[in-house]
Amino acid sequence: MGRLDEMVRGVREVADSLEGMLRSAMEDNPAVEMEMVAMQKEQLYAGKRSDGRDITPTMDEDPFFRTRDAAMRYMLRKRQRFATNPFDAMRKFNVPNLILSTGLFHSGFYVDFGPDAVKMCNDQGVPNERGILVDVYSKYGQETFGLTDENWDLLMRRDVIPQLRERIMQKIS
Repeated sequence: MGRLDEMVRGVREVADSLEGMLRSAMEDNPAVEMEMVAMQKEQLYAGKRSDGRDITPTMDEDPFFRTRDAAMRYMLRKRQRFATNPFDAMRKFNVPNLILSTGLFHSGFYVDFGPDAVKMCNDQGVPNERGILVDVYSKYGQETFGLTDENWDLLMRRDVIPQLRERIMQKIS
């Protein structure tokens, strides 16, 4: 068998195992999960859902606040508290960033590399005595969580494709 035949066989192996190679390029690299979690937090600080739209309901529409003044005071406190965060600075004034009370929610993100999908998860306090997480998902919607297309593209280009390229080259060379 010649060199060209060996390369063709390697390319066929790559084609047959591409999905598994992509998955392992993500799962086997702890930096990928850390980066995904960091990107998720940055999106929330910026008040963005996974589809790139603003998180809703806005604070001035939120029934949690009994009066418009109460919502306004909270919005001002949030803006002051996160004034040095560059992502929070991108957030519209009345859009939530989902930094809830102690920050426990933001600290609980992890990535689930499931058989059918890669999802952003947060089991922090599920269910805790006040039901915070259940309220977050039901109030803001599951579509709030996950990476925007822009962040997926960046993650793929910077962290995943180089790993995948290396694995492909090992198969065909």
